[in-house]
Amino acid sequence: MVLIVLAVLGVAGDRVAARLVAGEAEKRLTAEGFTDPDVQVHGFPFVTQLAGREFARVTVTGQRLEVREGRARDVTAELRDVRVPSTRRVLIGSRSARATVPYDAVLAAVDSPSLTLAPGQNGQVRISRTVEAAGQTFDVVAQARVEADGTRLRLIPTDIAIAGGGSLGSELRSLLSNRVAISYPIPDLPEGVQVEEVIAVEDGFLVRAKGRGLTVQRG
Repeated sequence: MVLIVLAVLGVAGDRVAARLVAGEAEKRLTAEGFTDPDVQVHGFPFVTQLAGREFARVTVTGQRLEVREGRARDVTAELRDVRVPSTRRVLIGSRSARATVPYDAVLAAVDSPSLTLAPGQNGQVRISRTVEAAGQTFDVVAQARVEADGTRLRLIPTDIAIAGGGSLGSELRSLLSNRVAISYPIPDLPEGVQVEEVIAVEDGFLVRAKGRGLTVQRG
């Protein structure tokens, strides 16, 4: 019985230590723009991982993330093979993350008063925008597919029309499509992390990103 009690106390102590360390990490994330972050350090025993400064798996979630260049919601990240040497670097074997970038965050970055974004058909995005081409001003409406490109998401028009009707020649159509296309850099991605998939959802873009062999400087 004594051995069982000691074993239970050992597990409880290990989890308390993990919670204390996670709490400090959550404070740091809050200071960096996360709302209600939650850090979970997986694996047992934790104290052995702490002593070796190596953590097999860490998950991070947050309701919102706001940085100077943009914002996202429903942020989730999983880090594997995390090493924290005595230097100011954190070494991460692999990192996968997903978050939703709201349409209005992209609108703010593009800074075009006439631009609107909304869910389109078949997973595409509906773009409305006033653009200049061939010495004229056009109010156009386009359906655009969403693409991942390195550290960016791109909106590439697949169909375009003049608002209210009107015909477009092939040359003008191509010119307007280039004017309407959007390239949005995902802000604050660590070096080595690439956007792998972007999906248009009801109120924004679901972005999935991955990276391997990452080095992050500690604050």
